[in-house]
Amino acid sequence: MNPELPVLAPVPERRRPSRGEERRAALLAALRTLLDSRPLADVSVEDIAQDAGVTRSAFYFYFPTKAAAVAAILRGVFNDMIAATSDFFEREHGTPRERLRDSLSRGAAAWLKHGTLLVALLDAAGSDPDIRKVLDQWVDAYAELTAERIEAERKSGRAPDGVDARSLARVLIGMNQRAFERDLRDGASERQVRRTVAALVDVWACTVYHDTA
Repeated sequence: MNPELPVLAPVPERRRPSRGEERRAALLAALRTLLDSRPLADVSVEDIAQDAGVTRSAFYFYFPTKAAAVAAILRGVFNDMIAATSDFFEREHGTPRERLRDSLSRGAAAWLKHGTLLVALLDAAGSDPDIRKVLDQWVDAYAELTAERIEAERKSGRAPDGVDARSLARVLIGMNQRAFERDLRDGASERQVRRTVAALVDVWACTVYHDTA
């Protein structure tokens, strides 16, 4: 008699995106594509809807404003940045400089990956208060995560006590943003980006860990 075969749990089928999810994704993809070729100020809701193959009213079903669509895109960019720099936020092994170097190198790569979009939004923030608010919220959220990590490093004894962690985090994140933005606008070579990362690692190591080696 053949032994009975084990009863296997059925493999769940992958759910197809709903029509609404597909429309929303198409609108965000259209906005990103449009920003590759023109400033945000020159992109209208009608342009986005037309490129996405939906009506203008359909855009407003998913997003109350153009800035809301930008916020949705930045949410994905933010998550990508967090994942890229997780060596600093999550990794426990390695020296501080090793973790910072790996984190900032991947952070620079994430900036390059989203470079066209980020530069377009930074330009738009100069004249559009709604976009400025979205970007400020994104930077503040990143700085808050950084401050929490600095405080954890201090509590564990890996980093010495120092100035207010949140103030320090805002300054460091602002420094990263300006350095990576400059390299993007200048079309910096890989060698220059590596130099930028090395300089940032040194500043972070000195200010967070008092490591001047």
